Amino acid sequence: MVIREMLDEIWKYNSWVEPMSTLLNSWTPEQADRPLPKGIPSVTQIVNHTAFWGEVAARRLAGRSLDDLMTQFDDAHDGLAPSSMPRWPQAAENYRKQRSAVVAALEQLSDDELTRPVPGEDFTLIWPAVGRAIHDTYHGGQLALLYEMTGHELPSASAETAAPAASIKSGAKALFKEFLLELMHNSWAGTMWLHPAEKVLADVSPALANWRVSESVHTMTEIVYHMAFWEEYVTRHLRGESTGDMPRAEQANGPGREPSGMPDWSEVREGLFTQHRALRKTLTALKEGDLFTVRDQMPAAYTPMYRLVSGVIIHDSYHLGQLVLLQQMLRHKGR
Repeated sequence: MVIREMLDEIWKYNSWVEPMSTLLNSWTPEQADRPLPKGIPSVTQIVNHTAFWGEVAARRLAGRSLDDLMTQFDDAHDGLAPSSMPRWPQAAENYRKQRSAVVAALEQLSDDELTRPVPGEDFTLIWPAVGRAIHDTYHGGQLALLYEMTGHELPSASAETAAPAASIKSGAKALFKEFLLELMHNSWAGTMWLHPAEKVLADVSPALANWRVSESVHTMTEIVYHMAFWEEYVTRHLRGESTGDMPRAEQANGPGREPSGMPDWSEVREGLFTQHRALRKTLTALKEGDLFTVRDQMPAAYTPMYRLVSGVIIHDSYHLGQLVLLQQMLRHKGR
């Protein structure tokens, strides 16, 4: 089941993003509970926020009532959480508990059952399930950025770099490309509990895009360049094209290590938008069977080919969360 694979990928493997298990283990209570300027969620608030919506998802998957949670929905937006939720480290433990509940409920459902409508909503059960991977990744990116602001490197993650590939039934393979296309659209366009990527970046000026909140943190320009790099990497592999002329991967990572001659902000931003359209067009044209092609020379995280697609969706969501958090910080600074 690819949804379980994605949940495992963001929890303990570091092939595309910093895993949540590592991010949760990186804070002292003082660091996590420290209040930040108004409108900017603290570490504890972000983790409580993801745990809250994790409990909502687990209950939906298990067919349990949400009556006692619905009154708190308005308090759990934009990375914030109901004030009744726990402080650190109980907040981290509650997140782990709710993640386990999602996985346990998911394991009880067949592929057919995941296509059932959620009562009172306009989506099926598959979206609360896969939404946990995308939504938690988005906020995981924010946790990573806040940790970078401390000036320390994140602890090492698991030596294993990729979750085991999912076993997908032959009957489901024919619909799998449409699922990936819908997942890509929902996570990019903001219809799955995230901010829409292009709207987030539309009005960012060059000065804001190149503002560095601290020496150890990426600028918006660097993050967007990095996102476009990996979208192009995936697009080329899906087309069967070489990536040999692309900058080395490590050149697309990290402040102070950008390739010489990086384009200006407007070109970097439009480059991401153009590259995303190319990725979607390439995936649309791909034959369903090609998504399950195994390439021996590729890292485990990138094969079969569908893992490139699910991986870059996770990757974009992770960095989108960082871009939104940087915007919140910029608004606080009055820039």
